[in-house]
Amino acid sequence: MTPADVLASIQSGDPLPSAALPTYPLPEQEVAGDTGIHVLLDLAHHCYMGAMWGLAGQLKDGGFRCVSSHASLDTVLEPGRESIVRTLAGEAADGKPIRPFIRWPNREANVVVTFQADGKAPAYAATELASLREFVAQGGGLVVFADINAKGRCPAWGDYAGWPLRQLVAAFGAEIRRDSVPLGAGTMPAFSGGGDDWETIEAADTGEPIVLRRAFGKGRVVLAGSMWLVHHPLWTGTEQSVSEKALRAERLADYVSWAAAGKPPVGGDLQLPDTHGGAGGIYPECERRFGGIHVLYAANQPTSVLQLVEEEYPKIRQRILEWLPSPVPEDEPLRILFGAGTGGGWAVNAFYPKENGIISYELAGIVGIFAHEFAHILSGPRNAAGDVAANWFDGNQGEAHAGFFQGRILASYTDNPSMRDCNKI
Repeated sequence: MTPADVLASIQSGDPLPSAALPTYPLPEQEVAGDTGIHVLLDLAHHCYMGAMWGLAGQLKDGGFRCVSSHASLDTVLEPGRESIVRTLAGEAADGKPIRPFIRWPNREANVVVTFQADGKAPAYAATELASLREFVAQGGGLVVFADINAKGRCPAWGDYAGWPLRQLVAAFGAEIRRDSVPLGAGTMPAFSGGGDDWETIEAADTGEPIVLRRAFGKGRVVLAGSMWLVHHPLWTGTEQSVSEKALRAERLADYVSWAAAGKPPVGGDLQLPDTHGGAGGIYPECERRFGGIHVLYAANQPTSVLQLVEEEYPKIRQRILEWLPSPVPEDEPLRILFGAGTGGGWAVNAFYPKENGIISYELAGIVGIFAHEFAHILSGPRNAAGDVAANWFDGNQGEAHAGFFQGRILASYTDNPSMRDCNKI
């Protein structure tokens, strides 16, 4: 494998084969006091950026290797099966890292961490539930969080009746209760365990179980009411105290270490997928291509979402480029990762190839977030010297820049008066 192969991979959108790993190995993860315990952080049922970029770091700080994944659980719990990740292949002329996509044989995991606080988020498919039950029965661990921010609703978004996480919890013999319960400054779901198999580890102020655990076959399961117990929520405008941070770290270590005790630590080298401020470790297993746009998604995404993407994204891309002519990498596809649930998106400009992330299942989010993230990569027209012709008062490519074009696109799809005719000049 050569740099020419890397360039061809970027231009085509096809990942490098796993045979290229000896030439372009994955960088080693930095794990403080490495225990050898391998954690698979599931994002395919709720893509929460606080977990993707926050909880993953906490796990590594606590001595646990962590690979986050946007792919269906049954595809990543099969050791040796190849998933799509990013590796490192030097630097571009502008000094930014080149992180091409590459196929990577799955490593065995000690523990799966999964969470879902959105009743409308993607389902845990029957194949995933079967794979997860078998994984735990054979000695694997499972840690489940039923909430993120401990803000009081159960679930935090969507409806209780159709909440997919209830199915997962039921598969291991427990139930999520209907109403949230208080613990200190937070409120979160509580659980009912079936029979004497379950041990209560922590209770709410009102006595209901909010952390339960049990053995299941050779493995172990931990149910926790909220990720708030182990992770200070992002973007709240609040800071946690030193003692709160220590308590959260202690809880996280306890949950994962106990769940991992069903089999020896996987260990091995530390050449593992990482996020690098983007979506990875493991990218979704499915893909659709149309009009120079490549959409990556897990098999549990609703068909209606994919149809909307295929019909509208090429139109939106063209419209924004007409409004703001900008150089775009025409010799490579626009890559979009569809995350699970609702809540925003991201754009990768810090390394190549670029990517956009979308987390939504509603029209306003699907079209608006795409417009926002696409606008982030557009700097405006060039002058005769090839430089950006001008910068507006707030600087090109920032949040105000992206939000402006998001608003113009949303105005094309809605009659929301707050858009103030921003679809017109």
